Order: sequence, then C-alpha cells, then structure tokens
Amino acid sequence: YAFTEMVDAASIVYSPDRAKQFLRRGEEESFLGVQLVGADPGWLKKSAVFLDAFDFSVVDLNLGCPVPKVVKKGAGAALGKNAELAVRCLDGIVAVSRAPVTVKMRILDAADPAPSVALAVKLAEAGARAITVHGRTRDAFYTGEIAFDVIREIAQNVDVPVISNGGIPSVENALTMRQKTGCSRLMLAQGAMGNPWLFRLIEGGSAPTFGEWKSVVIEHLENMISLYGESDAMKRARCDVVTVATGMA
Repeated sequence: YAFTEMVDAASIVYSPDRAKQFLRRGEEESFLGVQLVGADPGWLKKSAVFLDAFDFSVVDLNLGCPVPKVVKKGAGAALGKNAELAVRCLDGIVAVSRAPVTVKMRILDAADPAPSVALAVKLAEAGARAITVHGRTRDAFYTGEIAFDVIREIAQNVDVPVISNGGIPSVENALTMRQKTGCSRLMLAQGAMGNPWLFRLIEGGSAPTFGEWKSVVIEHLENMISLYGESDAMKRARCDVVTVATGMA
C-alpha cells in the first residue's frame, strides 16, 4: 500500500494543473492513496470533488505533519489539536468522496492517552474508515521515544482499523511496535527511504543481493528519466541513489 506525497488542498483548488503532477498513478500500482493537507473545510471539500476524477484507493486527511510552514497555517499537526475543526474538515471530504476516507494523526500527549483517544473516537464517528497514528507529539517531530501505550489505547477504543507509525527503521522496531501496540498494521515512512526491502524483511524475506540493489537503482534512474527528462532526472536522482546506497550499507 502506498500514498502520493502530501498535497495541499488549496493548491488543488487554485492550481489544479500544477497539482496533477503529484497525482500520477503507475499502471502497476494496485493500491494508491492520496493524502490531503489543509485546515479550511471548504477547500478540502472542493479538493475532494476534484480528486473524484482520479483513481485513488483512499483519500487520507493529514493531521500529523509537524513542519512549521504547514503548522503555521493551522494544518497538519496543528489541525490535530483542534478536534472540532478537524471533524468539520473530515465531514466535508467524507460527504463528497467516492473513495474511502482515512486519517493520519499524531498523538497529542505522550503521557496521557485521553486526548488522543478522544480525537480518534471523534474522527471515527465522523467517517474515518481507518486511522494511522504516529506515536510522537508534534514537538518531538521525528525523534525520541514512541508512546506505544497511547497507540494501544487508541486501537482499543475505536471501531476502525488503527495503523501504527513512527520509528520503524528495522525489523526489530517493527516487531516491537506490533507487540507493544497490539496493532497488526504498520506504516513505514523514513525507515523505507533508502531501504525499500524493509517491507520484505519485516515479512521474513531475505536481504537484497548486490545484483538486486544494482538492478533497482538502474530501474529507478530509467523511470525518473522517462518521467522528468534526463537533465532534471539526473539532478533529482543523485540524492536518491546515495540514500539507497546508504540503505544497502
């Protein structure tokens, strides 16, 4: 299961042609979700109407992005702290989307599960078909301990699937996440960057050989050239290849 990169609802409303570059789906992708970010119920609803022309498996509302330029607009993790507005935003998307609607959120308090549970319950009641929970607060960004008990409490108090997320760069971390949260579903993020074989390893598969690594790098470069053109693709790919090489190491 994979998602597009996060797409701003306002950019879809006001610059739909530019937004389309983030909404491409490969023929080989059996499942692809699109993740919306924004804090204006009207814009989010209009963007969901626009997305109905595309073939997405789910539409996901982001309540977890901690990046300052997103938070200062009241979106992402900031919207997660405003449960009433978050529910209004979700309501608008659910009302018009032909695809199932899901939510990705962060926990609100690492020491007290109650606020996070309350938010998740409201989102589920508003129509979220699944909820992904990053087990860190907004202030923690992407570092520090995961609040496993908070994710577990959420999973035990909502009637929709809960996907645990955050701090899963290895098989060991994945096992720990499953054991301590009780969630059978995991979302990998930064851990899979540079190591796309992490999914296979978690399922008990083997590590990549050098030949397989080489084949994937070449395929990646060829696909980027096809998509962006040679000059732009080679500039973009330098970072990608170094990242994959680091993952192989």
